[in-house]
Amino acid sequence: MVKNEAPEESRERYATILRSIYRVIANKDKTFERKVEELLRIGRNTLGTEYGALSYIEDDDYIFEIVHDPDGETKPGDVVPLEETNCERAIDTERTLVLADIEAEAPELTTRAGVTEMGVQCYIGTPVMVHGEVYGTFCFYDRDVREEQFSEWDITLVDLMGKWISYELEREQREARLTRQRNRLDDFANVVAHDLRNPINVAQAYIEFARNEPENKEEHLEGIETALDRMVVLIDDVLALARIERQEIDSEPVNLRDVITDAWETAATDSMSLSIEETLVPVVGSHSHLQQAFENLIRNTGDHVDSAATIRIGLLDDERGFYFEDDGPGIPPEKFEQVFQTGFSTGDNGTGFGLSIVKEIVEAHGWSITVTEGKTGGARFEIDSVKFV
Repeated sequence: MVKNEAPEESRERYATILRSIYRVIANKDKTFERKVEELLRIGRNTLGTEYGALSYIEDDDYIFEIVHDPDGETKPGDVVPLEETNCERAIDTERTLVLADIEAEAPELTTRAGVTEMGVQCYIGTPVMVHGEVYGTFCFYDRDVREEQFSEWDITLVDLMGKWISYELEREQREARLTRQRNRLDDFANVVAHDLRNPINVAQAYIEFARNEPENKEEHLEGIETALDRMVVLIDDVLALARIERQEIDSEPVNLRDVITDAWETAATDSMSLSIEETLVPVVGSHSHLQQAFENLIRNTGDHVDSAATIRIGLLDDERGFYFEDDGPGIPPEKFEQVFQTGFSTGDNGTGFGLSIVKEIVEAHGWSITVTEGKTGGARFEIDSVKFV
């Protein structure tokens, strides 16, 4: 940290630092990660700290995303309990936390792992906000107490860099959402151009048959009815997929057993049986959306299992989510990724929208879903990163 500068020297130094920051964030050839790394370098050099990090929170975990640690003790992806960090206070207050001497200024923090294990003695960090919600923190820290307090300039510098990171993360999310919307429009166009055209052609053919073979009119009317039913299912699935993006997920405590029971009554066939683990616990989510997801999973089993199917639902071994598993023929490993693509189906009666709708609902909750082979060889869907009550 530079001391005893004349006002002109300070202004010139500040201007030089700001120009360096501008060159970093204005460089279109650098990735977001590379830009953050360079901002951490500039911040460390300016503030005189050895360490700096961009981190994010996930439930009660504090996860290091991009780190400058000359000792190599902390690496990207490292996870610590949020309550053991100094950053928790910046996150709770949604304000920049400034501590030149943690023991003297905030002795209640000295029992946390950030001090006892990492040896942090001074800290300055600002919350990173994305669409009004706390994403994580952008912070700098050191194992030595500072001889001087962080200046107003130091605080402003950290605030500015944190706000730019917030803006970039929001921009990336907006672009990702626009990309999803464009892809969905393409999917809808394909449905109108291809999937809906097939049952229309079938219905038109049966109309011609009915005209030419009036004695078989009932049979031809049944063919028309089947084609129209197919069109209704396709339209309902397309509308469901379109609405998920626009709807907000109203998160509240939800009893998964009640959700599964409601879905079972709507979607299961008489030949199916259900087994729910006793360990299944309530989640934070939307009953109606989750019911739709379970209905689609149940119908997916019915579409692909010829004989009576047993469906099992329970907690994952790591208790970070739950699984949905059947005892059918399963899904080939090479198609694990494809099954969630809009329009993809391995069954004759499938629309190709059911599992893509499930994926949209799961991700709208902030969760993730993968498919793998079940314990009995059937299909197993694992929903992870679930927030339980």
